[in-house]
Amino acid sequence: MASSSGGTPKAVSRPRSSRALSSQAAGFSGRSDSRASAASSTGSKKATKKPGADSIMNRDPNAVSRGIKNLDQLMAHLQEKNRLAKEQIAADTEEIARLDKELAHVEPKLEALERGLTVKRAEKDALLADIKKQTEEFNQVLEQSSALAKRANRLNAKMYTKAASDTLEATRGFNMRASVKELQSRKGSGSQPGRTDRRESVPSPGGAVTPGDGKAKQSLLASRGVAPSLVSRS
Repeated sequence: MASSSGGTPKAVSRPRSSRALSSQAAGFSGRSDSRASAASSTGSKKATKKPGADSIMNRDPNAVSRGIKNLDQLMAHLQEKNRLAKEQIAADTEEIARLDKELAHVEPKLEALERGLTVKRAEKDALLADIKKQTEEFNQVLEQSSALAKRANRLNAKMYTKAASDTLEATRGFNMRASVKELQSRKGSGSQPGRTDRRESVPSPGGAVTPGDGKAKQSLLASRGVAPSLVSRS
């Protein structure tokens, strides 16, 4: 071991063995091989990219013509749809214009009909109110007429009863009716009710019995054609 000028000893480097040198060379060669393989793989990737138009033309010369034909067909289809849509829009526009004209003619008539309908409804309401009022008045008249008819029937019955009683009284020459005063006086005196308004009778020249006040009644009987001899009592 040799010492330096400064007194510090330095290690003396030994020569490398042949085995170490061979391993180092192998490492360098491996690295170069990996780099070469990477470069080759990159070149292959670049080579496998999508082929261009030249390659397509080389493989299929009719590809471009078919694409142009397809585009032409698509454009023709779209243009036909556009034409049909424009024709439909034009037809719809004409139809809308025709409907607008019809509406312009119909709207005044419709407004007139609405005004007439409003007037008719008002007249209808007025007529219904008038009919209701007339119906109420008619019902009132019916009630009044029914009441008057009932009253007339009662009065008619009373009149016929009174006429029959008067005729019977004139025929008999006396009546069978007693006044209220007589009934009360007889009830107070305790006498039995009997024939009332029966006056003293005097014999007639023909032997028939007539009431004591027979002059007025005889004249009534004579006017009715009843003979005095027919008026008698048992």
